[in-house]
Amino acid sequence: MSTTQPTLRLRRDVVQALREVRDLESDKALAEAMGVNQSSVSRVLRGLSQPGPRFIAGLCTALEQPMNMLFVVDEGRAA
Repeated sequence: MSTTQPTLRLRRDVVQALREVRDLESDKALAEAMGVNQSSVSRVLRGLSQPGPRFIAGLCTALEQPMNMLFVVDEGRAA
C-alpha cells in the first residue's frame, strides 16, 4: 500500500519574476539577501533538495512575500 506525503513546491515563475523586480537575479545576490549560502539556493532552485525552514523564511524575507505566494503544497508525491 502506498501513501502520499505532501511536499512544498517552489513557484519558480513567481520567484523568478520577483527576483527580477528586486534586482536579485544572480543566485549569489539572492543568497546574500536570504542569509543562506549560494549552494543551498542553487540546489533548491534546481529541484535537487527540499527547502528547509531557514530557506523558506529567508526567501519570504528577501522577496517580501508571504509563504503562500512563493510555495504551494504538492499532495501527490508517493512515499
